[in-house]
Amino acid sequence: MVTGRVGLPAVLVLLAACAGSDASEDTPVAAVAGAWEAMALPGAKGHPRFELADGKLTGHSGCNGMSGSYVLGADGSFRFGDVVTTKMYCEGEPGASERIVLDAIAKTAHVELDADTLMLQDARRAPLIALSRAR
Repeated sequence: MVTGRVGLPAVLVLLAACAGSDASEDTPVAAVAGAWEAMALPGAKGHPRFELADGKLTGHSGCNGMSGSYVLGADGSFRFGDVVTTKMYCEGEPGASERIVLDAIAKTAHVELDADTLMLQDARRAPLIALSRAR
């Protein structure tokens, strides 16, 4: 197996060359701020919601309250950090919702904003959870 290293300048050139017109690349921090609700969670019927503002996350996982931080990059990269939850026992559908939400939070690497829908995506930009802007 042949392996090699690519220097940072080469990586930056490659990334710039691969940049497309993806909506998430132009997602300003203010655009993701606000209240969001999970649209659909397969196998769960909890009511997860997210409040994003100034790098802070608050909300509900479907069973427990949660809070933490997030960072949004100019390229649509998005990371949650230091998310904590209350510790109520969750079984059934609320527990399923919480597992899905916390797993998605752990895997989120990008976001894509399309009108009033915020899609949390993994590192390969596969969808994790779709959120709709709360009214």
